[in-house]
Amino acid sequence: MKGEHKTTPLTQLEAAIKLQQEIFLMEKTLLNEQVTVAAGEVMSGEFIKDQLKGVLTPVSLLNSLTGAVSGFVVGALVKKAVVGPKAGIVRKVIGLVLQIAATKGISNAVSSLMKKKEK
Repeated sequence: MKGEHKTTPLTQLEAAIKLQQEIFLMEKTLLNEQVTVAAGEVMSGEFIKDQLKGVLTPVSLLNSLTGAVSGFVVGALVKKAVVGPKAGIVRKVIGLVLQIAATKGISNAVSSLMKKKEK
């Protein structure tokens, strides 16, 4: 009986803590490697260049501008038609809500049409 180890709750707890520490260190190392790879991808010139190219493309900018302007014009016309020259506060609020809805809807529709036309 000389070679036998007696396991006590304390030794079991120590072993469990040691195992958890090893798992934590491995996960930390893996996370550090993943962050390094992700940062390298984001900081590469190609990633930033592609993102800027997508934002600053004249066609894309023109589509966004066309959609926004047409949406604003339609929204303003809808508000004028609903509210009229002598409107109470309720009609003004309803007109404003309809103007916002029309502006967003028309803007999105025109932008979608322009994108389809590009392809």
